[in-house]
This record gives sequence, structure tokens and C-alpha cells, in this order.
Amino acid sequence: MFHRVLVAVLAIAILHGCDRSSSMERARQIEAQVLTCDVTRRLGCFFDATPVRVRDEGVTLANRPYLFFPTSRPLEFVDANGAEWIAPIGTLTDGASIPRIFVDLIGAPTREEFRGAAAVHDAYCGIGNEEGSAYHSRRWTAVHRMFFDALLVGGTDPKMAKVMFSAVWLGGPRWADPEVEQLGYLSVSKPAPHLRWDHWRAWQDVSREEKRRIFKKVKLFVESRNPTRSELERYMWRQEKQAIAQYRRASQEEDSHKNEQEVVEEPVNEPTDEQTVPVDTSDPVEISESPLSEGEAEEPETPEEPVETPINEDNDEETSEVENEEAEEL
Repeated sequence: MFHRVLVAVLAIAILHGCDRSSSMERARQIEAQVLTCDVTRRLGCFFDATPVRVRDEGVTLANRPYLFFPTSRPLEFVDANGAEWIAPIGTLTDGASIPRIFVDLIGAPTREEFRGAAAVHDAYCGIGNEEGSAYHSRRWTAVHRMFFDALLVGGTDPKMAKVMFSAVWLGGPRWADPEVEQLGYLSVSKPAPHLRWDHWRAWQDVSREEKRRIFKKVKLFVESRNPTRSELERYMWRQEKQAIAQYRRASQEEDSHKNEQEVVEEPVNEPTDEQTVPVDTSDPVEISESPLSEGEAEEPETPEEPVETPINEDNDEETSEVENEEAEEL
């Protein structure tokens, strides 16, 4: 009997181990489907018509530290998945494509190996290109991932490419996509909540200081762990999720505090005989029409004496005469 129980337990353990191994294998297979130019260049990973050609006249845009230059010819890039990306003629680019809040943490990214990636990225989400045919024509996630591949093809160090990719992911533009709710995250069991509209809107409200703090943490993660792009995206998603939860808690506490401080006006009741009506000392009330002048003492009031009605003797005589005349007539 004991041997049968032991065999059954061992069989269950072996089956569990096989199931866990198969789950890990499925995860590795899914990760292998995420094609990036640091993994394989079988389907693409090349520029057409490089280096970037721009016109001589620079364009100044408000609140931007660098001059922008329009491209003088189309620039095409094919990513690791074989997708084509085109920056049309006249695309404004500053050779950076790094959010301003992170520039001082990375350095001025204007080197030659950045320019091709920056030009194509600017065509799809860069300031000054809002009227271009490519602008916001793809999902924001795909545009930022393309930027990572283009950096690698341009000759950027893989770790530096991941740092710059993190910067545009955390601080770059995001826009709504009608198909975003149908996307799935590149994992075995979890969907892509960071692609949903509510998450995107909430992330826009997170403070600049908090985003800089998160970027510093992500930059350290890249430099110390050198993750794959998928691992890096999952790490950034967790940081975003925590920041959004903290922001929402702080907003709720602030709203609750404001509600407590609101003054509720109570109805004014008419004073009764037992209540004392307060006197407003800021606006003194005149007690009499002719107030006493300084130094003049107030005379005490004297009680009024009863007035006696004088008796008129003439009236009495007239009354007696009338009575005598009436008696004579009778």
C-alpha cells in the first residue's frame, strides 16, 4: 500500500514538472517571436537612402532648444519584422527625438548614428510634422519600437539604444488607437493594460518629477541587467502602474481634504427673548441723534410730577345760571 501511494505522488510531481517546463518553453517561444534588430536581421533592419539629407535652412520651433531641418529626400527604414517606415520629403527633424525632460539625463543625442532613427521617428510623432502623411498613422507602441530598431541599425550601442528607447517610451508622445483594446501583451498570461485608454490618460497626469525618477530607475536597470526589449517594456509597465496608483491615491486624498474644508452656510434663525443679539463692533451704531460733546455730563432724568387740572370758577357760575333759567321756564 505504501509503495502504491509513493508511486502516485511521484507521478503527480513528474507531471507537474513537465507542465511547468512546457509553460516555460511556451514563454520562450513567445519571446522568440518578438523580433528586434539586436536578435535577428533576417527580415529587415536596414535603411534606404542614407545618410539623412536635409535642406540648409533651419526652422525654429517654440520652446525647442535645437534647430529643425526639413529632409530633402524620402528616408525609408525596414524594421526587424519587415515593416516599412517612410519619412517623406520635408519631414522636420532635430536629430534627437528625445523628450526634453530626459535630455540632461542622457546628454544631447545629436550624433550621426542617431539621425536616421530620429528622422523616421519624427515623421510619425515629432513636433512640426502634424500635417504630414505619416503622422500618428501607426500605433505609438510600434513607432517607439521602430525607433529602437533604427538606432541599432544606425550603429548605436545596444545599451544606449535601450536607454533612448526607454526615454521616448516614458516621456514621448502617446495617442489613442481604436484597436488598442484588442492588443495583447507579449506574455503568456497577461494582456496589455498599459495600452488601454484609461492607463494612457492616467499616465499623462503623472508629474514630470515622478517620470524623471522612474527614468533614472529604468536607466539603472538597463545598465546593470541589459534586458531584452520585451523585459524592458514589462519593467517600465510595472513602474508606470505603481506611479499611476500613487497619483490616484494622492488625488483622492486631496479631494477629500478639500471637501472637509468647505464651509457649509447654516440658515439664520430669528433671535428669541433668551438670546442676545451680538453687536457688530466694526460698524458702531448711533445711540442718539445728538450725541453729547466731550466734557458734557449727562443729566439724570427726573420723574414727571402729576399735573393737576385747575378748577375754573367762572365755568361753575355759568353752569348755575343756566340751571336757574331752566327752572324759571318750567
